[in-house]
Amino acid sequence: MVSLLKVDLYRLRKDKTPLIGVLLSAGLLILTLGIFGIIKLISSVSDLEGIEMLLSPKRNYIQGFQMGSNAGLVALIIMAVFTARDFTQNTLRLKIINGHSRTKIYFSTLLTNLLYGVVVILGYSIITLLITTAIFGYGKAFDSKEFLSLLAATGMSLLYVILFTSVVTAVSLKAQRMGSSIGLSIAIVVGEGFLSSLLFMIPTFNPDFPEWISRSFQVLPSIGMMMLVNEGFTGRTAWIMIISTVVLIAVTITLSLLSFKKSDIK
Repeated sequence: MVSLLKVDLYRLRKDKTPLIGVLLSAGLLILTLGIFGIIKLISSVSDLEGIEMLLSPKRNYIQGFQMGSNAGLVALIIMAVFTARDFTQNTLRLKIINGHSRTKIYFSTLLTNLLYGVVVILGYSIITLLITTAIFGYGKAFDSKEFLSLLAATGMSLLYVILFTSVVTAVSLKAQRMGSSIGLSIAIVVGEGFLSSLLFMIPTFNPDFPEWISRSFQVLPSIGMMMLVNEGFTGRTAWIMIISTVVLIAVTITLSLLSFKKSDIK
């Protein structure tokens, strides 16, 4: 599979589309930082607490991993395009003719998408963290405990990225067409995010809502990310997010691989 992975990475490097994705992410980063700067300039003293929360470097760092906006959405589209092109450019047929198994093809595609997605999203988040910290301050003492907390949050956020990269890869291998791959991937990611936002707000509007039900909502990836942003790294939230995300990743990869093995190459 190593040789196949090298070929996919070479295609990724030579293709201009991933570069466009990086440039778009950089543009979104500049735009976001510009908006933050404007908000900081026009905000009044009475708005200070809310503004500090909005401009919190750690908060924005974690939010940078979300796949439904900014660099995450750009990476999602590029991954869908890259995967679908294996079908539209007949690259997949050539791989099979050259003796590569579908299992190796699947994992090579998944790893290539993961590499691109992680580099773009992690890079976006780290740059956001560094620049917002330099301009607005970190907001609290950055000691060893805070560093470990940030490191743990990064690990859990990367699990979230891995999950949705697996989903995008699965959808694109099933759809086999660029437009369908992009549309379905965006619909799933944005739809899950929208549903999670609605469920996340239920306890706020209904204080008597059973806690065990609201806790069960945390198995949804985006709710886990929102809990991470709002409540920080806590044992219960962390374990629910880790276990549920790992299970979802395993299920997604298994079902996607089985589907890909049985699919007809158009």
